[in-house]
Amino acid sequence: MSCTPSSVAVNQRATCTATVTEKFAAATTPVGLVAFSSSSGTFTPSSCTLNSLSSTSASCSVSYLPEKCPCYSWQVIPGVRAIAADYSDSTHAGSSGSFSLKVTPLDETTVSVLCNPGTVVVNQVSACSTTVTDISSKPTPPTGSIYQGLDSCQLGTKSSSSSSCAINVTGRGDGSITVNALYAGDPSHYKNENSSEILVDRRATSSVIVCSPSTVGGNSTTVCTATVTDTDVSTPITPTGSIRFSTNSTGTFDSPDCSLVATSTTGTASCSANYTPRVFGHHLVSGSYQSLDNWGLWDPGDYFHDGSSGSTQVYADPADPSFNVSSSATFQGVTVTTSGTISISSGMASGTIFVTATNSTTGAVLFSKTYNFSNLQLANNQTRFLLYIPVGTNPLSADITVKGAGGTWSATMTVTRQLDIAGRGIVDIVDFATVAADYGSSIGSSRYNPAADLNGDGTISIVDVSMVAYYYGTTVFY
Repeated sequence: MSCTPSSVAVNQRATCTATVTEKFAAATTPVGLVAFSSSSGTFTPSSCTLNSLSSTSASCSVSYLPEKCPCYSWQVIPGVRAIAADYSDSTHAGSSGSFSLKVTPLDETTVSVLCNPGTVVVNQVSACSTTVTDISSKPTPPTGSIYQGLDSCQLGTKSSSSSSCAINVTGRGDGSITVNALYAGDPSHYKNENSSEILVDRRATSSVIVCSPSTVGGNSTTVCTATVTDTDVSTPITPTGSIRFSTNSTGTFDSPDCSLVATSTTGTASCSANYTPRVFGHHLVSGSYQSLDNWGLWDPGDYFHDGSSGSTQVYADPADPSFNVSSSATFQGVTVTTSGTISISSGMASGTIFVTATNSTTGAVLFSKTYNFSNLQLANNQTRFLLYIPVGTNPLSADITVKGAGGTWSATMTVTRQLDIAGRGIVDIVDFATVAADYGSSIGSSRYNPAADLNGDGTISIVDVSMVAYYYGTTVFY
């Protein structure tokens, strides 16, 4: 019994040959089968048919493999394998033989995986380099392949003891990727494996909001368009999801959010909403890029993208076309009628109002005049002024209040006794002091002053004090 070579590595085959010889004078050539066995390993085939060598001997051979490799170092036990051969046939006594085959280990290896960059965004590539190092006392560069899932690369020599190759890994979704690298081993090296983690972030975006026109008149609508762009590295992905609109002022959107639609440019999507300012002045219109999650909650961005936001200014210009004034009010037998035009421009009110005062019973004209005014400052979309109406013993005031609401301008009128009691062109502290001095007096009282009885009810009360306080600082046109 013999094996060639007499010493093999754990994954190297040896040819084991059994020779059977007849020892008696009336010799015949042995025939039949020789069966091979060992405590481990495999024979191919497990038995062989003797072939004649001479009139007294015959032999046959099989192939023996100590271990089925590629294999890990912990899966095999190097050492000596006892190879046994057993023979018998119908005309010869049985016999057996053995051979001690030396089995040497493969070189052990380490595997390291380095992915650069270690953190990527969706659609970005990380180059994962795998290095296999022979850590034996007499190292040689490992050969063979590295497997990462369905991908593989062929090792190239890096040094006298190591080899490496790289496989590109692409981030596909927010989270992490475990890169498992398997070295398949070679005739001189055990196989081994290791892994590394790549963190994958969502892609960055920018959101731009543009409202056109950026300046609108009262109660007019502007179209606000949001454009979301994938601004990150590598091949862009067109954003999906929605834009949620908001404003820091008083105004309405026809829809609080709009669904993004892809544009002709890869990586860019947009959508629009109509915005109507409800007060004059500057409006900050903002848009936030978000998506609904599986629970119906709004989250920034979408599956592949981080959220972003943008804003723009819309100016609701109070410079509406001029509007007509027409009103009428009766106070203690006198009917006051106004008509005219008021214009709003750059936060100022200007215009012309024609006033007629008639006897409420007879219709006789008691007073008429055309008043011109300009550059009355608006505050919170409103202003007021007084027109002097000299009728009877107690002159009247026509209070004209100009107000913008909901994008529409209007003017209303209230008639009282002359609020500018002192005739100084403005309701001021002198007028307030006059009413306060006569406070509590009524008709018939020596202190009663009809000029201070602003509502004409016969008593100078808290109502009259409140009226002069309400109109305090108001300009009077004579």
